Amino acid sequence: MRHLTELSEDANDAPLSGAAAARSTSSTERPPGMQAAAGTFEPVDREDGSEADTGMFRLFGRAVIADFRAATVGQYFALVLMVVVLAFEWGPGNEVVIVSTIAGVIEANPGWEGIPLVALTGFALVGGLQLFTGTVGLVGFAMFERTARAAWIGLNRLRKGAETADWWKLKLSTRWALAFLIGASAVGLIQMVTTGRTGWATHRRVIAQSALLAGLTTGAISATLAGAAFVARQYPATEGGAERLIAIASNPLTWIGLFAAIGVIGAIRSQFSSDEGSTGTDDPVD
Repeated sequence: MRHLTELSEDANDAPLSGAAAARSTSSTERPPGMQAAAGTFEPVDREDGSEADTGMFRLFGRAVIADFRAATVGQYFALVLMVVVLAFEWGPGNEVVIVSTIAGVIEANPGWEGIPLVALTGFALVGGLQLFTGTVGLVGFAMFERTARAAWIGLNRLRKGAETADWWKLKLSTRWALAFLIGASAVGLIQMVTTGRTGWATHRRVIAQSALLAGLTTGAISATLAGAAFVARQYPATEGGAERLIAIASNPLTWIGLFAAIGVIGAIRSQFSSDEGSTGTDDPVD
């Protein structure tokens, strides 16, 4: 089976470090976690010999179907769980649950004592979710190579070719940005590709630190918002507006509608750009 580090080259990502490249050439150094997946990392779309022309949903869907067909009965549930977790964390579900929950706690605790409660809620909720999604990602990516490959290609499209480096060699500010912006499952995938090693035991400290950074950041932001809401509630001129904003923010439908609108706008813009490219013509040659 091809090593995970080779995914970086296939996705046109930054070159791997010398140590990681050396590990990818030796099958004897393959970690135990790699034994859970079988087969080779084959391109998902063979229609034109390139995955670059395949939409992300189609690419990911084909990868999941291929892994599902190759999985054992016991692996079916693991693959379904992994897909649900990735859809939740990489899609709007993560933000919908977190923001609406925190806003609900602010709404239910108008006094000053609600500020530390909101901070604790934000920290525990995000930290716990990140530990869970990161663990599922580490185990799942090692088991299902085609889904891991598709996820890596999609992540690179979102990151637009950003540099890939070992987590422990990054500045703390960069680690914080990755943990807070892309989530623990994506952090784990980057670390697996960068080091060429898979498995929860190998990268559990990366996931733990990523979850801690995301949890602390969310707790601090939540406390700030709760403090602002507490102050606004003390004045008649702002109390009504603050209550309405909190009620809107605590409703999950608000965020579902917002992300749905963003998705529709993005799809329309993508289709418009595609139509423009297909209708373009070259100047005639005399």
